[in-house]
Amino acid sequence: MVRIIKIAFVAPLTGDQSIVAIPMLKAAELALSNYNIPGIRLEILGFDDMADSSQAGQIAVEISNIKEIIAVIGNKNSSTLESVGSWYEKNRISFLTPSATNFSISQKGWQGFFRLCSDDEAQAYAAAKFASLDLRLKNIFLFHDETEYGLPLSENFSRFVTDMGASITHSKLITTGTKDVVSIVNELKKSETDGVFFALTEIESSILAKEMKVQNTSQIILGTDGSPGSQFLVLAGSGAEGAYMTYAGGFPGKNEE
Repeated sequence: MVRIIKIAFVAPLTGDQSIVAIPMLKAAELALSNYNIPGIRLEILGFDDMADSSQAGQIAVEISNIKEIIAVIGNKNSSTLESVGSWYEKNRISFLTPSATNFSISQKGWQGFFRLCSDDEAQAYAAAKFASLDLRLKNIFLFHDETEYGLPLSENFSRFVTDMGASITHSKLITTGTKDVVSIVNELKKSETDGVFFALTEIESSILAKEMKVQNTSQIILGTDGSPGSQFLVLAGSGAEGAYMTYAGGFPGKNEE
């Protein structure tokens, strides 16, 4: 008799963020295909939370009612993960994220929670150190999306880089879904800054980088989506040339940060 064990994969499988979430799902399916356990068949069930906390909550209830599901992976965004973590913990379902970086999540005391990436505080420190000591930036134009990812990342980066001697002279909100950035980049071009920091996803970052290329801005780009599978290079095209991207992950044995 074969026992079926299911693992739920929850992430925004539709919408703008699907360019990241779908490859995550495919990677999970590929990893699972490498396991051959006698008497057990492993299956992945995909759920689309649409990057919405309310939708994520409904999915969490649905998952807890499927007895074969023993764990949840994906949980791409900090906001959706934070909204359902207590429910998973209460129902004794282990849950893992490869990308939710909000530092506070790991301070909840959840016993069934696992994070594969670093957190936004560590990433912000590494970025600030590189901006100040390596790039020697003095006046920085900061972009953030005010999400649970971008806001704490921008706040921590501002704090660290200021302590290291640089200044955040401009701070601009780029709401998720923004497409027209011509006037924003024009403002950047006129500013007396030598660098920009993107506390954004690769979607808005790439739109800004492309327009910076069009307007021939002089600022050095320092961003936050430097993962090996990031879509920033694909989406930004030639706008990505010369950009420096940090990543909340990597190989700890090969890096200081």
